[in-house]
Amino acid sequence: MIIEIPMAQVAASRPRVTRWKTFYLPKYENFKQALKLWLKIKYSKMTPMVGGVCIHKCVYKMPIPKSWSKKKAERMNNTIHIVKPDKDNLDKALKDAMSGIIYNDDCQVWRTVESYKVWSKTPSIVVDISEMDGFEDIKGVSSGK
Repeated sequence: MIIEIPMAQVAASRPRVTRWKTFYLPKYENFKQALKLWLKIKYSKMTPMVGGVCIHKCVYKMPIPKSWSKKKAERMNNTIHIVKPDKDNLDKALKDAMSGIIYNDDCQVWRTVESYKVWSKTPSIVVDISEMDGFEDIKGVSSGK
């Protein structure tokens, strides 16, 4: 299943801990709520995956800064994005948001084959995800027999 999410990604922040509670920054919480709402509306009739989940490809199309010239923006469109936020934090934020809607829990994601971030004029997130049925043969992994 290919999911194309038409919004700019926000990286997962570190939890802030006080004497009374633990919380995340509002920007991350707002993004997660907006993405969960979008996924609930778009995939309301879908039953969450219950088996192992494999993310075959995940592309984060990061917004081009408005301060860039048109020439630079054109040149950098669809090129690699090597500045913050870190890809790992983007992955975590996406997996957290899909939890409970696309699959039951993000611990079901056992493999991410390809994940990268690029500059783009139209920010979005493209995810190719599938459920693995039972014990599928995994190349390069010993079965212990």
